[in-house]
Amino acid sequence: MRVRYESFGGIISLDKPTATIYVDQRYMQRLGYTASHLWNTRASHLSAPLTVHFALTYHCPMACQTCYMGTSDILPQELSTSEAKRILDMLAYLQVFTVAFGGGEPLARSDVFELAEYARKRGLVPTLTTNGFYIDRKTAQHCRVFSHIHLSLDGINETYHAVRGVDGFEESVRALELLTEVGISLGINCIVCRTNFEHLEELVQFVLDYGVTDIIFLRLKPCGRAEPLYEGLRLTSDQYIRFYPYLRELTYRYGLKSHVDCAMMPFIYWHHSEKELLHQFAAEGCVAGNEIIEILPDGTVRACSFAKETVGKAMDLPRLWEKGLGFERFRRWMETTPIPCCSCEYLELCQGGCHVVAEALTGDLNAPDPECPFIVAGRT
Repeated sequence: MRVRYESFGGIISLDKPTATIYVDQRYMQRLGYTASHLWNTRASHLSAPLTVHFALTYHCPMACQTCYMGTSDILPQELSTSEAKRILDMLAYLQVFTVAFGGGEPLARSDVFELAEYARKRGLVPTLTTNGFYIDRKTAQHCRVFSHIHLSLDGINETYHAVRGVDGFEESVRALELLTEVGISLGINCIVCRTNFEHLEELVQFVLDYGVTDIIFLRLKPCGRAEPLYEGLRLTSDQYIRFYPYLRELTYRYGLKSHVDCAMMPFIYWHHSEKELLHQFAAEGCVAGNEIIEILPDGTVRACSFAKETVGKAMDLPRLWEKGLGFERFRRWMETTPIPCCSCEYLELCQGGCHVVAEALTGDLNAPDPECPFIVAGRT
């Protein structure tokens, strides 16, 4: 159990069961924690991120068409091992809970296991997102250093190729077999798009044969390689409407531990789910620049993995965290809520949908999410 003070009380992070719990000041005291100076403030954001997505490299052998990175090349200014460790020291100082190593393909870096072990020693929880390309039996054993691994898998057989534009399905299956064989906590990252929407059940059935029930369904973003192909790959309006009932059906039928990214929330709210229940399960919209941030391979930081704007250097995060403009633009969206979001009953939860999608499609980060079903219904 890890505990961190916040102005409202504190945050408790549990490994088993995996949970992040926000508690008030009274509950913190009941747990035996004394009063904190933070309790005398009224902060508009957390004292530090909960999770830092750390893209260690742009390099990847696959060059998938849905990748949010725009290149697979190694940057000349890519962080060295010692520089990456200094950033991990800083994140530990800030009391970040989780460091999610990604890329590119993070296993393309020979020091990824060294960095994960170092993160553990500094009290950080290391996780990994991988396409599985480099995983062999020896690598799978080394992967035990990670608390959890997310294997990117958007479909099986022909569907995999149709979504990604490359054929890496066999490598993904090999990784699935080897990682489950060594008993690693494993989940699937699935980008949901027009091409695989009708085939999600096939994917679910396939990974269940390996005992995997943890699946994150991610909304395709118009970023990186996906940007010029987005119009033809994005879900149709009908599919956006059908997504939540479809997800709910798959979850109950197969006993899944289903998750969605924050960008999917407008498509859940459209079905008028009970707000109290949504609050209870933290089914909330954009948390960029608050609960999560991204560190890029050159050591720059941005509020969201998909944001265009960088905020500054990661080593300056203790200073940037309070007033960094790239963070503030996400955090303060609610202060100038546009029509029609300002009258939406789910505004407090939704936070305007995906601001990255809004910026990419409208040119304005502060615009409402143009694919939100409420917005689409108002246009028709």
